[in-house]
Amino acid sequence: MMKLYARPASPFVRKVRVAAIETGVIEKIEIVIAQTPEDSHRAVSQFNPLSKIPVLVLDDGTPLYDSRVICEYIDSMHERTKLFPRDGFAKWRVLCLQALGDGIGDAAALLGGEIARPDNLRSDGAIARQWAKVSAATEVLENDMAQLDGVINIGQIAVACALGYADFRLTTHLWREGRPKLAAWIAAFNERPAMKATYFPRPK
Repeated sequence: MMKLYARPASPFVRKVRVAAIETGVIEKIEIVIAQTPEDSHRAVSQFNPLSKIPVLVLDDGTPLYDSRVICEYIDSMHERTKLFPRDGFAKWRVLCLQALGDGIGDAAALLGGEIARPDNLRSDGAIARQWAKVSAATEVLENDMAQLDGVINIGQIAVACALGYADFRLTTHLWREGRPKLAAWIAAFNERPAMKATYFPRPK
């Protein structure tokens, strides 16, 4: 059985898990969740020289890393409707949407980390730059909701997981303000069984 090395709140791990559930491949994957960053580093450093999750270790021991690579590999393992369109401009549109979602996740992670730093080490400039990325990306989505339409694809999954992570990570910077259409979209998308199965609530 393949092994997916993971952290519970990571939007990139969640993207892989949602993709695996939506395609039916999840039954072939054992999820190995590290509870701390230190545990994660120890677990994945032998497979990924960057020591970053997610890492998918195949049955023969071959590691695949980066959520985009892993999701595309998963999409090659099933006969259902593909998450990555194979032909035409639809392919590039979905890949661009995935990049936008992943960028929101990256920015939310950096923003949350900067906000959590002690007052004397925190950079207001860094906070402003990362929030500007989240704000600009969600505005693009709000103004062009058509790109989120259609049969489920990896771009939709990336955006949904990134927005979910922003909700989890950020309490002072709220992307929903001024984004009613995007907020309604994520509320509906979150009802999918794969999203419910991978939801990780903010610790109290």
